[in-house]
Amino acid sequence: MLMKIELRYIYTFLLLFSGVIRVGAQDNLQFIENKGQWHESVKFKGELPAGSFMLTQDGYKVILHKTDDMSRISEWAHRDKAATNNVDPIASLQIPVDNQPSSIVLHSHQYQMRLLNANPNTTIIPEKILESKTNYIIGNDPSRWASNCRTFLAVTYQNIYPNIDIRYYTSEGSLKYDFIVHPGGRVEDIAIYFDGLESLKLKDAGLVLQTSVQQVKELPPYSYQLMDGVKQEVNCRFDVKGNIVRFKTEKPVNKTATLVIDPTLIFSTFTGSRADNWGYTATYDNQGNFYAGGIVFGSNTGAKFPTSNGAFQQNFQGGVNTGEGGGGF
Repeated sequence: MLMKIELRYIYTFLLLFSGVIRVGAQDNLQFIENKGQWHESVKFKGELPAGSFMLTQDGYKVILHKTDDMSRISEWAHRDKAATNNVDPIASLQIPVDNQPSSIVLHSHQYQMRLLNANPNTTIIPEKILESKTNYIIGNDPSRWASNCRTFLAVTYQNIYPNIDIRYYTSEGSLKYDFIVHPGGRVEDIAIYFDGLESLKLKDAGLVLQTSVQQVKELPPYSYQLMDGVKQEVNCRFDVKGNIVRFKTEKPVNKTATLVIDPTLIFSTFTGSRADNWGYTATYDNQGNFYAGGIVFGSNTGAKFPTSNGAFQQNFQGGVNTGEGGGGF
């Protein structure tokens, strides 16, 4: 079902007290903890070049945008900056207000992966913390502000099923999630349910996830066990029935050794500079803190996530500084 949402973009200041803001190509998806700046269902969130990836209690959500639409908005945002003469004296944030487009529609799509019958009380362990911390000062509502939000490169959910963990991370520009089946765990317990896709197909032993704006692929699962310190591959394949995906191992598995099942997600626009990275100013202070000001979409910053999965659209109508951190959608 197509949802049409009228949203605003928000001028957001991201304050990093150490580390470096990376505005170019990024090979690692960074998981930022939720301290109230996003919807309560989101545990961690990362930015994709054309969307976002959100870890939930029992899986993840993905919001993808049509890259052609984002390119048009980006071109407008970076037009002749000589015309952008509305200056915020607090941070010298130059906001484009002239020659606003009558309407640019940003087509987007949200889908969700849920682990059926997953443990609702799983222990969530973020890993590989970065030195940088991020503050979100969104609008004039302090309930949507969050400070010292930590950033991680991996997150593990322990005992998502009995004796089975799931670990999310990135490697070589691809998003990966490992199922770690400890002795006593049952591969048959793992059931992956996809909601909001236009289609889910098995092709060349991998998965093809079709949305209304772009295609996502999951490579065939690479599975192995460590036996006496030696990695031994285990034949494993996807088993797809409707919107539910399971794993099938094709030879006896040593029940006394840990089995790792390692699918890989391939987004068509994973690498490269983010199209919504529209910064307007940057500065630093005497303490060495770095400040950047720019715009992001309201659906990604606050609690206004789409209530249901599937296609939706936002009407971009330029920006007007309201003095409250808002612009015009």
